[in-house]
Amino acid sequence: MSDEARLPSPWHEFLGEIRLHRVAVTNLPEDYETRRTEMSLGQFKKLKLFAPDPYDYILSKLERNSSKDRDDADDLFKKANLSVTMLRERYQKELRPYLSNEERHDLTLDLWIEIFEANCE
Repeated sequence: MSDEARLPSPWHEFLGEIRLHRVAVTNLPEDYETRRTEMSLGQFKKLKLFAPDPYDYILSKLERNSSKDRDDADDLFKKANLSVTMLRERYQKELRPYLSNEERHDLTLDLWIEIFEANCE
């Protein structure tokens, strides 16, 4: 992202309340594009904003595994009343085959699920 997109800037004046943040490349489940939701329907002429579905969003944070990612994932898991079974299935079918250290990410997913289940009680 260029410095022009940071606050305050002409881009900020143009975009208004939209905030741009620099992000690293992340892995998303294989078919995430079929499940994403357009957030800006009809608001812009040449810009479309999409949000991943909740399961894809959580799985996109798995590889980095920071405490902020775990907290975000736990919060979303509770608020969206997600299913552990669906999360595991999507991980196994659509994300795990593309990860470089599968065993490490398996353990991370198991840990996160323990956290999700403990916090739901």
